[in-house]
Amino acid sequence: HALQDEQGLDIVLHLFQEYAALRLGRSLAPDQVAAAEAQIAGWRSEVILPLRRLRRALKDPSSFAAGQQERAQALRARIAGAELEAEQVELFALCDWLSSQGDGATSAPAP
Repeated sequence: HALQDEQGLDIVLHLFQEYAALRLGRSLAPDQVAAAEAQIAGWRSEVILPLRRLRRALKDPSSFAAGQQERAQALRARIAGAELEAEQVELFALCDWLSSQGDGATSAPAP
């Protein structure tokens, strides 16, 4: 959480790099990491980050949804699910990108 916020670390991209290196034997060079990041930058900034901001805003809805905490928490749970699904889409996009780079990489896993 702190690394995501303070250093702008994309955890999904980081875990993907580790997976590619450890499971597929494909360590990504810095220019490849930059290319992969460019592939998902729009999705991350336009979909994942806004969902994350919404989820975090609803962590304590008492200041703006007095008397509606239960509904606000149910909404927060749905947004958290959408955020996770958006991160899965990011991961699948990264897998597709890696497949397009050759060297025997596998294609994206089925959702």
